Amino acid sequence: MKVTLLLSLSVLAVNMVSAQSNTIKGSVQGEGGQLLHYAMIEDSKHNTVAFTDSVGDFTIATHPDSKLLFQSEGYRDTLIDAGTMSLNPQISLKLTVNLPVQTMGLSLHTVMTANGEVEVARRNPMLVGSRYLFNTFAHGYFTYKSGKQFYSQNCLFNYEKMSGFLLVTTDKKDVKEVGRGEIKSFVLYDRADQRYEFEQVPEIDKIHYVQVLASGAKYKILKLIKTDFVASGVAHTAGGDRGQDYDEFTDELQYYILNVQTRKVQKVSLKKRALKEALQGETDKVNKFMSDNNGSLDDSYLGKLGAYINS
Repeated sequence: MKVTLLLSLSVLAVNMVSAQSNTIKGSVQGEGGQLLHYAMIEDSKHNTVAFTDSVGDFTIATHPDSKLLFQSEGYRDTLIDAGTMSLNPQISLKLTVNLPVQTMGLSLHTVMTANGEVEVARRNPMLVGSRYLFNTFAHGYFTYKSGKQFYSQNCLFNYEKMSGFLLVTTDKKDVKEVGRGEIKSFVLYDRADQRYEFEQVPEIDKIHYVQVLASGAKYKILKLIKTDFVASGVAHTAGGDRGQDYDEFTDELQYYILNVQTRKVQKVSLKKRALKEALQGETDKVNKFMSDNNGSLDDSYLGKLGAYINS
């Protein structure tokens, strides 16, 4: 499948950990002054990628030797030496006339339903839950096994939680599955610009991608989503009806802590005691974080815990 590819610019922070890093905040617009949403900025040397938000703003961590590539569909790629940028730059991208076309170079398989389309956004009133991560296709990018990243505003994505395939489309009708053996990770953004990062972790699951809740030099906190389909089944008995009169997709959530240095993986429950046992080498930090944070143990809590432990 061929797609129009013109890498874009702008940023929404992505992790980069270094004592020498600086944070740059700015905005990206077209030469006519229009703010650019989902413009992409890439620092390939330090493996950093970010997107602009709905008002064109971005935040990115840079190194002294960073060269930032600003990219947006329909505009010229712009490479800027981070050392020459102010802390609050306003980047203006020039329109381009000739859009280069290239293939993604992947093994793509068409996804079919009864009518030949994938109806991600369509809801059946007798169906609960979903086999997809989002109820519509989303912007994002993925990383090949080689480490090279692919992004195009023409491509939209979704994650199929049952089969573990990344789905890609340009028109929301012709939908393809991306071969698992060819990409190692992907990042998707929902309509609120919330970032969802997934990567392959064979130590946990060889089929499904695993969501990254926190990442750093010491630990990763990961979430595995497995979705099953439960068909309706109501038994009419003298004591009343039993079962459910609707079909349902149910998610099983499993959480893991990965030691980045040793690659040791430990499955954990959402309990403070389990987290402390899995992070025994960071007892003081864990106790300090938990004493200062009394919220529910959810994905947000784990993300903040991981960021604090890795700092």
